Amino acid sequence: MLSSATSSPASSVYSPSPSPSNGSWVQELSHDQQSVRLIGLLYQCAAEVSAGSFDRANLCLEHITQLASLDAPHALQRLAAVFADALARKLLNLIPGLSRALLSSANSADAHLVPVARRHMFDVLPFLKLAYLTTNHAILEAMEGERFVHVVDFSGPAANPVQWIALFHAFRGRREGPPHLRITAVHDSKEFLANMAAVLSKEAEAFDIAFQFNAVEAKLDEMDFDALRHDLGVRSGEALAVSVVLQLHRLLAVDDGRSHAATGCLTPDDMLSSATSSPASSVYSPSPSPSNGSWVQELSHDQQSVRLIGLLYQCAAEVSAGSFDRANLCLEHITQLASLDAPHALQRLAAVFADALARKLLNLIPGLSRALLSSANSADAHLVPVARRHMFDVLPFLKLAYLTTNHAILEAMEGERFVHVVDFSGPAANPVQWIALFHAFRGRREGPPHLRITAVHDSKEFLANMAAVLSKEAEAFDIAFQFNAVEAKLDEMDFDALRHDLGVRSGEALAVSVVLQLHRLLAVDDGRRHAAAGCLTPLGSFLSAVRSLSPKIMVMTEQEANHNGGAFQERFDEALNYYASLFDCLQRSAAAAAERARVERVLLGEEIRGVVACEGAERTERHERARQWAARMEAAGMESVGLSYSGAMEARKLLQSCGWAGPYEVRHDAGGHGFFFCWHKRPLYAVTAWRPVASRRGHTRS
Repeated sequence: MLSSATSSPASSVYSPSPSPSNGSWVQELSHDQQSVRLIGLLYQCAAEVSAGSFDRANLCLEHITQLASLDAPHALQRLAAVFADALARKLLNLIPGLSRALLSSANSADAHLVPVARRHMFDVLPFLKLAYLTTNHAILEAMEGERFVHVVDFSGPAANPVQWIALFHAFRGRREGPPHLRITAVHDSKEFLANMAAVLSKEAEAFDIAFQFNAVEAKLDEMDFDALRHDLGVRSGEALAVSVVLQLHRLLAVDDGRSHAATGCLTPDDMLSSATSSPASSVYSPSPSPSNGSWVQELSHDQQSVRLIGLLYQCAAEVSAGSFDRANLCLEHITQLASLDAPHALQRLAAVFADALARKLLNLIPGLSRALLSSANSADAHLVPVARRHMFDVLPFLKLAYLTTNHAILEAMEGERFVHVVDFSGPAANPVQWIALFHAFRGRREGPPHLRITAVHDSKEFLANMAAVLSKEAEAFDIAFQFNAVEAKLDEMDFDALRHDLGVRSGEALAVSVVLQLHRLLAVDDGRRHAAAGCLTPLGSFLSAVRSLSPKIMVMTEQEANHNGGAFQERFDEALNYYASLFDCLQRSAAAAAERARVERVLLGEEIRGVVACEGAERTERHERARQWAARMEAAGMESVGLSYSGAMEARKLLQSCGWAGPYEVRHDAGGHGFFFCWHKRPLYAVTAWRPVASRRGHTRS
């Protein structure tokens, strides 16, 4: 692959260095030596970026990312990782299509975290507290003796009601008493302004201060300054004070960007010609097609949709062929038609796929890729659990999976007095599923069994919460219950010790549930080719271990799609059509825009990136169709367990009761071997059930 990469049109971007690049040199350095080396590499990288030396800058980034990490224990390492990301973004500006396709999604994920991070900074560091205190003191002195005071807060994202509550307190202590006070806050979030108004009005009432709040929904750098008096509601007879915290510098950016004609600064065309004459010029070859987006306005919505689909397929073909410059040009055109905030599902889908294609293309430039994507992935990771909850709320698929899994377990456990359920669903696990099972067991003629649930998850916090919720519900249902937590990821478990780790006991009827996780073991299969042909693969090891536990039933839910093909073009085609259906579901759902955006960008976006952008062991999203899974399960010594018609009826009732009937459908296959959850007749998820074949005792490779 290295020779392929260096012979591609991107070869001038990355010239392999004789220095070791596998990170072994890092182990030879002490911590102090690593720190010195890191500082030197950062300065060197900045110099190379400034000089436009793309290949040398990329090599610096490659070495920096071997020394630095966002999760490192030392501050310098974390600082270096953040600066590496910033340098990579500046370097990427030389490749416009790739840059826009990639950074729009990364910035979108980061934006959700900024307000939370700012609150954390206020809590743990003194600087904002000091700024608010000294600002208030200056206002208090300036307003001595004034009876009518108007304070305008231009701090925007750095604004905090705490500052003005402190000012209430200070004004209350004046010898002449507090003034009639009006505060005008400028912020681009209607929600923030409404909350600020409520908080300050309540506090002003408590301080017995005559108070009025005025909200201006705007960004400072987008306001019409000629209409400032009107917009702020400035009145004669009021003493005016203005506060601006950490925002005024943003107007320098606007000044810099709007001063072409008057000061002789570079125009956009000058900047383009400068970029294309740099050492990175072979990466991006300008097309004679208009690139300022004017051509988009000439197309109808339907024409834009057709053009967008064609561009996505063309881009995938160029990426597959290693045509860096042509792929980048496709991305540039896609980003003029598509956006994560667009009103139409296809435009948003295209923006997510453009991001995935850009990531795959970026793999040709290792240093830049690692420096840039580590921070983007870190931001996304915090949002995945929230996005998964939104998907559960707004789409029926997970509800149907939990319901039909429970129904199959209930039927398999008929008459059993001691039942042990093992939940391998990890990030897709939800206590709601097992609360529903409590209810089902409670309704049995013979009463509920003694029930034990073992959950495998890599979050101690999630497991603790699940234990508390289920224990409380079991007590309410009067069910003898025990919860067992296993802190682990499915693909990192020691399957040879599975019986011990899960606490499987004789005398208990065992059921296994796996929702949207089993395909991850196929990724490990691909990344760890064993020397001996007879060795079990990780999937084979897992199924062999499960078979040895003799469960009465193992129920699995998987995406009904073939995203594990070796040919990239086929994989891309399958993924584009599959996720187009899911985006369509979300578009037609009752989801709030913010909830829908999180599901599309974070949860489905993560899957799409896994299918399109990753290879080898990193490609964890290896979904397969039910018939492919059937072949794997049978080869591992498992046999199908029929799923009853009554389970299908229960699932259809759920769709009816939630108002999802119509475009959604539950299909029961002819042999009764699986349930398929469909959108407009297209199967999107499948539930199947299995048990060990009684006559199979040997270990077979899956």
